Amino acid sequence: RGPNPEGLASAVAYVAGAAIPLGLIARCGRRATRSLGSAAAGGRLQRSFGVAMVLSAVLVVSGLDVTVENAVSAVLPAGWTAALVSVEHQPAVQVGLATLEESGVNDQVGANASPTVTAGASPKASPSVVLENLGAAPDFRGITAWINSPALSISDLRGKVVLIEFWTFGCINCQHVQPYVKAWSDRYAPAGLVVVGVHTPELSFERDLGNVRKAVADAGLHYPVAFDPSFATWNAYANSYWPAFYFIDKTGQIRHTHFGEGDYAGSEQVIRELLAGSG
Repeated sequence: RGPNPEGLASAVAYVAGAAIPLGLIARCGRRATRSLGSAAAGGRLQRSFGVAMVLSAVLVVSGLDVTVENAVSAVLPAGWTAALVSVEHQPAVQVGLATLEESGVNDQVGANASPTVTAGASPKASPSVVLENLGAAPDFRGITAWINSPALSISDLRGKVVLIEFWTFGCINCQHVQPYVKAWSDRYAPAGLVVVGVHTPELSFERDLGNVRKAVADAGLHYPVAFDPSFATWNAYANSYWPAFYFIDKTGQIRHTHFGEGDYAGSEQVIRELLAGSG
């Protein structure tokens, strides 16, 4: 089905939100260059903009942009960052995001259904997943609090299949995958699956442990949640995404990764294969 008018309007709003600031920057830059009245001074300004763009690219490539974003959000009033996140929850924006979701999500839950999986449901058939050997799973680092569990380590979990999910409660994509993660934990915990949600905050209000505890309780999460405010575990896994999934076998080796929404049947197939394997 094609995009509906509200979804199209949301997409146009997103494009406008990106284009308008860039246009203003370009316009103001030209005015500033002309106002300097000197070719040499104008050249220096252009070079300054060029250096700023290169530095921005370096931050993104190195992953330090997340650190800068956290530093900026930490000094902003909590209401400002909360307002930014609340935009994603507006009905029109949600319609637009749903329209843009990959077809695999709609195949799994139905084009008009919410992404809710019941614990007794059977996964949609999926081809056998090729498991990789991506090295030993790093241990949890810099965890300042554990919710729903005493402190855990990867060595404590040997003999179990472990699914580590990096998430943060204000992330709309994390909220979309949450019902699936809960269902996997409920369905496969008796067979030996341990889900560990590593909460690595993006914005200032997500760094408040009380807010995290409330979000966990409101969502009805019963599996262990580790609070990673300094990004120590995030960095140990060289992670760059919310949500991100690391599937770990019974010997502590990472065998599969998935980033973002979608491919729920494939992820569940990975869990099944790891539980069935001896390693």
